[in-house]
Amino acid sequence: MKKLFIAIAAIGLSVSAFANGKSSSENWSALQAGFWFGYPKSTRYSDVCGLKLGIPICSGHGTVNGIETAILCAATDNVNGIQFTWFGVSSTNDIAGVQLAFVNIVKDISHGLQLGAVNFSQNRGWQFGLVNASNNSQFQLGILNFNRDGWLPFMIFVNFGKNTFDD
Repeated sequence: MKKLFIAIAAIGLSVSAFANGKSSSENWSALQAGFWFGYPKSTRYSDVCGLKLGIPICSGHGTVNGIETAILCAATDNVNGIQFTWFGVSSTNDIAGVQLAFVNIVKDISHGLQLGAVNFSQNRGWQFGLVNASNNSQFQLGILNFNRDGWLPFMIFVNFGKNTFDD
């Protein structure tokens, strides 16, 4: 388990080093901890380039470039890197990276991969889970796959979005 956490941390910090973020002159935190939705107040509108911890919950209207991990819920608006929840829900507006949780939710665009029992995404991205639901996911692998604007609106085991093979 310790090796898995170290590997996840190394990948997330590597992604944050190369992520397209704001200039270094703007206020970014390298480490931030949240304890509930919007608590402490400093987590509400701040940006993190590094590690954001939820003990047990973290959220905010900023951006995380790196890793956001929580025990129950990770819910920052924008994530570039990894959003990981040990026992609950990962939720974001936009993600460029990987989302790992029991339930994953992307409210706008996913530029990456969702791995979980249940995955919801408005648009794009790849989903691997038992139940996957999207308006137009690029690729879905799971028991039940709902892809409203995909090739087929419902498939078992695998489904593709309409634009998956277009360049």
